[in-house]
This record gives sequence, structure tokens and C-alpha cells, in this order.
Amino acid sequence: MITETDELAQALDDASRLWPDARGQRTVLLKRIISAGINTVESEAEMSKSRRAQALAKYAGAFSGMWPEGWHQSMVAEWPE
Repeated sequence: MITETDELAQALDDASRLWPDARGQRTVLLKRIISAGINTVESEAEMSKSRRAQALAKYAGAFSGMWPEGWHQSMVAEWPE
């Protein structure tokens, strides 16, 4: 069950102007609003994933060569047994 708040009522009124074929069919309009919202969320999630992948690609390997060759083995050798 969905409560028709003032905000939802306004969205349904706006939707009826956007989709005049469904004017007066609040259930149909609500389904279309939800569908449009789902598409928006999916699109934004994909863009976010793409931005993260681009950031990773940009900085991949940026710190290679930071530590000298064999540094890990040298550190481990210093640990007490």
C-alpha cells in the first residue's frame, strides 16, 4: 500500500501531463513513475561503476617501484622467530 502524499499527488499530476494517454489512471501513472525511477537508478549505478573503474585504471600501477626490489623478504628476515 502506498500513501498518496502531497509530493506523490503532484508527481501523479505531472505524470498525467507527461503521459496523457494514462490521464485519470493513477495506478498506471504510478507504475510508469516507478519504472522511470528504476531506469534512473540503474543508469546512475552503471555510471558510478564506470567512474570507479576509470579511477582504478587511472591510478593502477601509480605506486609501482615505490619499494626497492626484495623489500618484503628483507622485512620478513628481520622478524623474530
